[in-house]
Amino acid sequence: MLSPRLLLLAVGLGVLGLLFWALRPPAPSPGELSKEGEELPTPMVLEAGSLEIPQGMPLPGTGPLQVELRYLGSQKDAGLEVQRPGILTGMVYGPDGKGAPEVEIRIEGGPQDGQRVFTDGEGIYRMEGLIPGLHFFRLSGRAVAEAVRMQRVLSQRPTHRDFFVGQSMAVRFLVRDHKNKELQGALVRTDMGLRSGTTNEKGLVELEQVPGGRRVVLDIRAEGHVSVRYEMNLFPALLNGDPIELPPLPQGGTVRGRVKSWPGGPLPTVTMVPRAARLGAYQVVWEDWQNLITDREGRFRLENVPLTHLLDVRAFHPEGICDPKVRAVQPSVSAAAHAEFVIRPAHATVVCKVRDSNGQPLAGAQLTLEAIHPDRVLAALYPGLADSPVGVRLPVPAQLRRVGKTNAEGVGRFAIGDHPQGTGHLLLTITAKGKRVERREVKIVGQSFEVVLQDLRHDGALEFFRSDEGPIPPVEATLEGEPCALQGLDEGFYRVLVHRGDRVLLQKEGLWIQGQTQLDLRP
Repeated sequence: MLSPRLLLLAVGLGVLGLLFWALRPPAPSPGELSKEGEELPTPMVLEAGSLEIPQGMPLPGTGPLQVELRYLGSQKDAGLEVQRPGILTGMVYGPDGKGAPEVEIRIEGGPQDGQRVFTDGEGIYRMEGLIPGLHFFRLSGRAVAEAVRMQRVLSQRPTHRDFFVGQSMAVRFLVRDHKNKELQGALVRTDMGLRSGTTNEKGLVELEQVPGGRRVVLDIRAEGHVSVRYEMNLFPALLNGDPIELPPLPQGGTVRGRVKSWPGGPLPTVTMVPRAARLGAYQVVWEDWQNLITDREGRFRLENVPLTHLLDVRAFHPEGICDPKVRAVQPSVSAAAHAEFVIRPAHATVVCKVRDSNGQPLAGAQLTLEAIHPDRVLAALYPGLADSPVGVRLPVPAQLRRVGKTNAEGVGRFAIGDHPQGTGHLLLTITAKGKRVERREVKIVGQSFEVVLQDLRHDGALEFFRSDEGPIPPVEATLEGEPCALQGLDEGFYRVLVHRGDRVLLQKEGLWIQGQTQLDLRP
């Protein structure tokens, strides 16, 4: 039993509890305002078993989920691929001096035109599988203004390059001719033509909205003068309002010629590069004379070429061999240089007969014959460019890559007699819509292949999920640029890029898709 004293204490506490309950303020109803005028939160009532784990936040970006697929080959093709040992790594810095996320870095021109990667959330990128040599890279994204930079990729080790895309500004330039007089009518471009203008009668031009940074690419073209290029450090702090005076443009010459005959099909192409490296105060815009198509009579004319270089001119055709292989020319101020070629039908060939799964000839199949070691081929054809500081974008000679199609009998033929000895084998790739890709290694001259392209097995599928249980928006997918479903994919390796609007969510190189393949899109 309780003592009288403890009993009295318990009764007193009970009375105090009843008084507190009776005198408490009424609970606010949902939406009621507090004394300070703020809306009070609606009380959350949890019933037994109703507690749920909150789902993940929506994915970054806007609009549907866009999936870009590129088929790289089947398991048996894994060892058959072009060897491109170059690697480029670094960071893209934006106007705030910080790493710029989700910037697209795309190769502009050359044998790997269109290859691209994206920076991650910190602005870091890594681009693998590059042919060693000079490439141009177009940078674009919501964090930076569109710009173009150039970089030589090494062969023996990874190349590091940080790209700076700074604050946009107006820049004035003063251009003079080879006599050191103000030059009117010169075309001045930055970033491979993204910004351009023409000089006035005083040789002046002002370009607006030029993204600053280190090694901004500037080109100048003028009639009668060599097209030249500079890499300039452009930052607002370096400009004082005066125009930037450029060195006088060098006087240019002309190379003209003709491909007298070729074995039908497409028109021949002509490429010109310097025979040897020559350093100077400027770089020459060599890509102006790369892969130029002749007219229907095989004639070509190369204007405003350097007078100070010994120049190598070559003609190419996918079905024949050029004779001679190269012409070395050097024009003068008073006379144009001349070069003539004949492209002869090839006796050293590779023949490919393509049939479908029913044994019928397959017309219109795409055939691509590539050098497995493109860096070796380019070094053999253009020894002056090997590890040279001269800014010559990698050319695309026929010895590097030939493209054709099968005829009505399903037969395609390539000339390979001009393939440089000691540079490795060739890789033949056969593709057709709705068919499995096939590859064959070409080791000897005169090989003949009979290839059956099987229908796609359609047993692969790609499915997206989120381990954080967040929502996934509707999906729009493309395969090789054509709309496709993510069901019924051919088994094999794929390059996968997933983005939503301008926000990159995932990129994978060499993803193996077999059966139901899942990818986690958790942010």
